[in-house]
Amino acid sequence: MTVFKGGYHRVWLMITMALVLGLLIFALNAFIVSAKASQQTSFTRVVLVSPVTAQGIPLSGLHVVSSISGTCDFGSLMVDVPAYRCFGGNRVFDPCWAINNGHGQSQQVMCRSYPWSHDVEVLRAPGVTLVPVSAAKPVLDHPFGVQLAGGQDCYRIEGAVDTFEGLPQEFACVNSGLSLFGSPNRAKPTWTLLAASLEKSGLGYASPRTVHVRTAWIAWP
Repeated sequence: MTVFKGGYHRVWLMITMALVLGLLIFALNAFIVSAKASQQTSFTRVVLVSPVTAQGIPLSGLHVVSSISGTCDFGSLMVDVPAYRCFGGNRVFDPCWAINNGHGQSQQVMCRSYPWSHDVEVLRAPGVTLVPVSAAKPVLDHPFGVQLAGGQDCYRIEGAVDTFEGLPQEFACVNSGLSLFGSPNRAKPTWTLLAASLEKSGLGYASPRTVHVRTAWIAWP
């Protein structure tokens, strides 16, 4: 009986040690994953985007989804670079960049609705010209679009916008009732924005909260 009792205790000791070791390995893995996630969201990544170079040459890797005729007015409402706001086919295209025809002139513009997308649209428009960038560096206060830490892609909106807590709506998030208000707070390495969800009635906003910006797309040049 004594031998059996000692063997019984040794078995339970081995099982207990195995369980403790398993829990330690699990905790270590969880810590590593958490540390990696923390590193990934410890600062906001700034990505400069434009469908053309500073000389108006279209970049490679873009997908032209349509090509139509239209008219353009210089001055985008969406970005802080020399770009056009164009009209064609009962649609508004903004922002649009002048395309260099190879002779330092332009008769077309290339428009990009979402900074994270490679889809662009080309408009043939009279009167567009290549305008060099006069700013020394990009303006970070007005991103073309943002991606939140939760993975939501949010695009800049224009025209008459709602206000919430005294701030204008600046972004709407894709496939979501989430709206973002005001300019990003860039006081810390990870930028933040005020977010709120549209009420089910479609009237007003609720659940205000601060969200972290993982990526900020800035139009440049």
